[in-house]
Amino acid sequence: MRAFRTVPERDGRVLRVVYVPIPGGARVVTMFLDRGRRRKA
Repeated sequence: MRAFRTVPERDGRVLRVVYVPIPGGARVVTMFLDRGRRRKA
């Protein structure tokens, strides 16, 4: 699964997270700040 959120402290860059749901939480596969994508004004 994928999740996207903006990070105001990083000039509105988008944090992209790939994760796998597991019982009691989630296992994060990878996450990074997407330099080419920003929050729309």
